[in-house]
Amino acid sequence: VILDTKGRFVEVNKKVEEKLGYKKEELIGKKFTEAGVLTKKSILITYKNFLKRLAGFEIQPYEIEVIKKNGEIIIGEINAAPIKENDKIIGDLVIVRDVTFRKKAEEEIKKSKEILEKVFLSLDSAIFILDNKIPPVILDCNPAATKIFGYEKEEMIGKTTEFLHVSKETFQEFQKVLYPTIEKKGYLTNFDFRMKRKNGEIFPTEHSVFPLKDEKGNRIGWVSVVKDITERKKYEEELKKRIEELEKFYEIAIGRELKMIELKKRIKNLKGKLKEKGVK
Repeated sequence: VILDTKGRFVEVNKKVEEKLGYKKEELIGKKFTEAGVLTKKSILITYKNFLKRLAGFEIQPYEIEVIKKNGEIIIGEINAAPIKENDKIIGDLVIVRDVTFRKKAEEEIKKSKEILEKVFLSLDSAIFILDNKIPPVILDCNPAATKIFGYEKEEMIGKTTEFLHVSKETFQEFQKVLYPTIEKKGYLTNFDFRMKRKNGEIFPTEHSVFPLKDEKGNRIGWVSVVKDITERKKYEEELKKRIEELEKFYEIAIGRELKMIELKKRIKNLKGKLKEKGVK
């Protein structure tokens, strides 16, 4: 778009017609503030920056809302520069780039990021974001990680995960399971393994590890989810104990029942023999 110093359309290219739906003749000679192509908010922003450019100030690219002839609003990114003749400003050259799709994508990414952050913060499982080094280094962790392991976040960031394991040997055992499984399946899930809290307590956990990849599919890190399954293990042990007790009771009860059946059978046989001998 080319504007004169009064803000009137002097020239527009074919893309303006294609994007907005206006014919060139419908815009030429009209002020951009009165042509109905900008929202009220965008008119104020654009006019302010227009005056600044005419005064010789350099204006960085900015975004505005553009109204198409059919009423649809798109987002335009403005890049503009004054047109000079003999060092005198005689107009304004304005390039408008349609960034509607990009803005929508950014909004979707923002929403997704907010949702992920809420999930990250609210989960009761420890979540560790790790880099791609061997062994990997902790880049970030959620509040549940500090609660489960007893370390402050600052004590964990920048360290490998070895200190969270029972020993160096168990850490190596974990890696021996992790890497082959990742190579085969692409991830590791529901893997039970013992870990160690800051106070030295060893406790059972359930691990799920997923690779973080860039847009080209290259692994750039890991997401490690660690669930404290102490209560579940206690319940499983209690359940196992109950089942064993029931099995023993069943064996005793069945054994007793079998003995009673055998005893009744013997009594019946004895009665038969006595009857044969005429004993009443």
